[in-house]
Amino acid sequence: MALIKRFAVFATALCVVACSNKNPEEKVFTREFEQNRVITLAPHLAELVCELGACDQLVGVSAYSEVPQQVQTLPQVSDAFSINPEIILSLKPTHIFVWDGGNRPEQIEQLKKLNGMRAEIIPIRTDSLDDIPAALLTIGGWLGEEDVACKKDQQFRAQLTEIQQTYSNRSDDSGRDAFLVISQRPLFVSGGRGFLHEAMQLCGLTNLFADSDRPGLPVSIESLLGKNAHWIINGSDGDLTGLTPESVQEIRVDNGDLGRPSVSLLGHISGLCERVK
Repeated sequence: MALIKRFAVFATALCVVACSNKNPEEKVFTREFEQNRVITLAPHLAELVCELGACDQLVGVSAYSEVPQQVQTLPQVSDAFSINPEIILSLKPTHIFVWDGGNRPEQIEQLKKLNGMRAEIIPIRTDSLDDIPAALLTIGGWLGEEDVACKKDQQFRAQLTEIQQTYSNRSDDSGRDAFLVISQRPLFVSGGRGFLHEAMQLCGLTNLFADSDRPGLPVSIESLLGKNAHWIINGSDGDLTGLTPESVQEIRVDNGDLGRPSVSLLGHISGLCERVK
């Protein structure tokens, strides 16, 4: 976590320099269009666009895009498995933000092969907490919202540092072994990589599946029962009664909140940390 803090300070300093030295006549990263028409292929990407004040540039979103409320009325162009070429072409997008590592490779290839589409296809990675402010800067650069993105970057990193400083001493306490259930059917838990694992670290919890280098992994009921956990963070829609020892303290969280890598994630992490005192 010390590395996160050092990187946050360094990145914030870079952002301050970039913003203060930017020529207002130039948009270094932005390709100019008469009007941006943006499509996002993951719910959290739509939220990041709106966080920059660019909700009015959105013309299409993916299924399950619900935050903020105004994106719920936009045409849905994709789901977890496919895209709708006809709707995408009809919307005449200038930018399509895709979830790097989340959208299927065949979806991206299909986008690239659409006849008559001139949109920029821009991958956005949101695996870790540090990826989120970086995503804001990338999106802001493409959409002409660099100043807003810089401010959001600084605010996010400051809040991240504050959470780390507030709860960092808990990792020295006993009784902090835990696992985080992502889904019950199939049974998936957070592994040792990604923002869910980092959230557990911020709250001073020891992830019992940290030896996995994956953000999530399938497990058996027997493997859960074999773990000597003190806490279970239940982000699934199911009831874990009977799947874990009665002595374990269970915390229910909304996976739609804790599992969405957006600016609001830090508030949900802070709430989790308060509950696992």
